[in-house]
Formats: sequence, structure tokens, C-alpha cells
Amino acid sequence: MKKRLAWGRYAARRILDKKFHIKPRDGRYAGRQMSDVDTASDKIKEYLKSGKPFMAGRLGLFETAVMRMYEFEIKKKYALTMENLYNCAGFFPNDITLGNRFNEVMQDALSQTDVYARNEQFLEDYFISKCLPEESCIGRTFGVFDVFDLKDSWSSALAGKKVLVVSPFTESISSQYEKREKLFAGTDILPAFELKTYKSLLTVGDLKDDRFDNWFEALDHMKREILAIDFDVALLGCGAYGFPLAAEIKKAGRQAIHMGGVLQILFGVMGRRWDGSRFGGLDKMPEGLKKYYNDAWIYPLEGKPKEAGKVEYGPYWN
Repeated sequence: MKKRLAWGRYAARRILDKKFHIKPRDGRYAGRQMSDVDTASDKIKEYLKSGKPFMAGRLGLFETAVMRMYEFEIKKKYALTMENLYNCAGFFPNDITLGNRFNEVMQDALSQTDVYARNEQFLEDYFISKCLPEESCIGRTFGVFDVFDLKDSWSSALAGKKVLVVSPFTESISSQYEKREKLFAGTDILPAFELKTYKSLLTVGDLKDDRFDNWFEALDHMKREILAIDFDVALLGCGAYGFPLAAEIKKAGRQAIHMGGVLQILFGVMGRRWDGSRFGGLDKMPEGLKKYYNDAWIYPLEGKPKEAGKVEYGPYWN
């Protein structure tokens, strides 16, 4: 009954928003007060400086879709949402019997989150109400990870720390960090720290790693390897792996920020999602980013995998 009521409330909100353009005006979401992105950024900075275990992150589009359909047993959508998760977020195999287990893993990760960046997805508020701790901060949008748009980016608090970057683009990130002062000139967006990298698995579409039978085995493997590394804080951008990995890092007594795809931007690695090419050229690049973009920036050195076209429009490459 509670799930039916939640779905009904969601449907009513969608009608008010889409047809009549009526939205809540009190700045609340899931019955809680939201914070603007700069306030949420300050909260992350506070956690970073404290040294206490914490996790910041967000749920992705395809992850939320699977959670929604399995939580509410919309069985006719199982195949579509699992196929999207397989092609775009690295989940494997493409098997509808695994959706409930995935939903459980993601809900557990949400229960560990201290700063959550809202992704404005259908029924995201249901999962926030169910899983997110009451004391957690909710950023109004996932712009809290767009470091180029923040007044005083939380990333400045990485200074002097051992920072582990978990990404498939570790070669690019290591190379770019050597010229960090040219990427966001005149700012402390990318400060001096001890950079460590861990190359995450890239299992989107038909890209396979034959060591593992499924995504859950791959996730556990990465967790064990990451926790064996000496670091203070981890920054993650590695598809559907990132959010639950961040939770495991927090459980182990360390700090983790699941930035998602925008992680590469922090290191001056451009992709189609941000370069304006989908909309006509570089002049369509987000204004906050355009002022920093220069010849020091690159596209991923790792090259574009054959399955990149299945990941939406290939947003992380050129």
C-alpha cells in the first residue's frame, strides 16, 4: 500500500509539473530541506577537513531507473532498464533476475551517504525518504560536483591529502595532474596533493572481463583492491560501481566522493558531455567551464572503446 501511495504522489507531482508547471516552493524535497550547491559544497569541505569517515555522492539516471522499476515491481520495464544499465553503466550480465539484488546494493549505499546530490529523477525522493539518514545534507542538484561552477569549491580541501582517483581514465588523469596549475589558472580548484590512481573496470555494453561472472563479483574485487591502498580520500567516477564503492570506503573508516562522470573535468579531461559539440560547437560549452578551458586540456588518452556509442552519445570521449 505504501508503495502504491508513493507512486500515486509521484504521478500527481508529474502532472502538476509537466502540465501546469506547478512545483513546490518551499525548497523541500522528500520532506526535507534542501541546500543550495554552494552550501552542500561547504558541507563536503567541512567533512574533508575533519578527517572523519564520510561519503558524498549521487544516484545515476540508469541506476535509479532500475531501482524504481524493481522496487515497485513494474515488470514490463525490467528488460529495458536492465539493458540500459548494461549498455551505459557497466552492469553485467544483462539479466533481469539480478535487478532486485542491484536495488538492494544501491539502497544500502544510499543509507551510508552524508551529502547527497539530487539528480532530479523519478521517485528519487522515495528512496531518499526510505534510505538516506535524516541528518544527511541534500544538495539541490548534482551541480555540487561541478567544481568549475562553485563559488568556493570543496575540492580545495583536498590540499595536502593522499587522494585516490578511481576511474577508467587513470593515464589521462595522471598526465594532466602534472600540469594542474594550467587547468584552472588562478584558483585552488585543483590543489597540490599526493595523487594515487586505481584503474576501474570498464564493462559497458559488450566489453567483458572474463575473470568475473557478474557485476557483483567485479564490485567486490575492486573493493578489496582499493581498500588495500593507502589513501585519505577517494574520488570516484566509474559507472554503476562508483556509488556502492564509495559506501564501502566509508564503512572502512575513510572518505569517499562519488562524483560520477564529471570527475574527469576536475583533471582537465574533456568529453562530449561538456564540450558543446552536441549543440553546435565550443561556444555552447557551459559558461562556468568555458572560462577555464584552454590548450592544456585534453580528451582521454586511453582512446574511445568500440562500445562507447552504446553509452548514451559517448559523453566521456570525443
